[in-house]
Amino acid sequence: MHTFKSKDTAITLGADGSLASVQACGQEVLMNGETSVPVSLLAGLELLTPVRAQTDGHTLVFFFEGGREVRLAFAESDVCVTFEAVEVPEDADALMFGPVFVTLDETVGDVIGVCRGQGLAFGMQALNIKTVQGIPQEYAGALKEKVKYKAENTEISVGGFTDTARAATRVEGGAVLQFSCRRRDRVEYREVNGVKDCLVLPVKGDDALIKGAKIALFACKEGDALARIGAIEIEQNLPHPIIEGEWGKVSRSAMRSYLISNFYQDDMDFVIEKAKTAGLKYIYHEGPFQSWGHFIWNEDGFPGGDEQIGEIVGKCREN
Repeated sequence: MHTFKSKDTAITLGADGSLASVQACGQEVLMNGETSVPVSLLAGLELLTPVRAQTDGHTLVFFFEGGREVRLAFAESDVCVTFEAVEVPEDADALMFGPVFVTLDETVGDVIGVCRGQGLAFGMQALNIKTVQGIPQEYAGALKEKVKYKAENTEISVGGFTDTARAATRVEGGAVLQFSCRRRDRVEYREVNGVKDCLVLPVKGDDALIKGAKIALFACKEGDALARIGAIEIEQNLPHPIIEGEWGKVSRSAMRSYLISNFYQDDMDFVIEKAKTAGLKYIYHEGPFQSWGHFIWNEDGFPGGDEQIGEIVGKCREN
C-alpha cells in the first residue's frame, strides 16, 4: 500500500490497484461496496481496471489483463495530489481517471468535479485542456456496466449531459468522479452534436496524445472548496483571471448585470445613457460577428473593424 497526502487529504492505494481509503480532514469518504481506482484503460471498446499496482520512485505502475501497463507520475503538495500519464499502451483509445466513488453526495458538481456533504468536499480537477470530464461516448455502455448511475440531474447542472459525460454524478449510496483523455492523432468518424459518422480530423502535437493527461485530487472542508480550486490553479500554472484585484470566481465585479443591446456606433450615446441610468457597468452586443471562430465584425454595423470597435470601447471607458 502507498498513501498520498496533501493538506486535509489522504488517499491510500492498495497493491491490487484499487483505492483502499480516501480521507477528507481525517474522515473516511470512500464508498464501500464499489471498486474505486485511480485509473482505468479504454481499449477495444472495453473498460479495463487494474489488477495490480506498484510504486517505482515517484511513478505508479498499473498492470492490466493482457499484459498492458499504465504508468502515472505522482506528486504531493500542500493543496493537492496530482497524477500524470507518462506511459500508456499503444492500443489505448483513452485513459480514464477513476471511477472514484465517495459518500459525499449532498451537492455534486457535474461540471466542476467536486462532491460535497457532511461538511466536507472531495474533488477531481483536470489540469490541462486534453483531460476532460466524463469518458468518450463509445465507451458509455462499458462504463454503465460498472457504475450504478442514478440517472438524475444534479442541482447545478448547466445542460443535458449524460451520466457518463459528467465530471461527477450521483450513484446509489454516494457519488462518482470520472475524467478522461482520448487519443486524437488519427482520422475518425464520430458522433458530433447528435450527427453520427462525422469526419473528425486528427489533432497535431502533444494535445493529440494521451501521454501528459493530468488530474489533481483534493479534499478539504466544504466551505474551503472554491478557495482550494483557486490555489490549485495558481500552483499548476492554470488560467487564474483577476478582475479588479480579485480572482474572477469570487469577484463581485464578475457577477454584475449588464445591458444587452444590438447597438452600433451611432447608437452608443443613447445606449451608454440607458446603462448609466440603470446603474450598469457593462454593455453586451448580442451578435457583432458575421463569423464566429475567426470573429469577423459585421460589416453593416462595424465597417471600420477593429479600429471602429476601439473607438466604441474608448467611449465606454470614458463613461
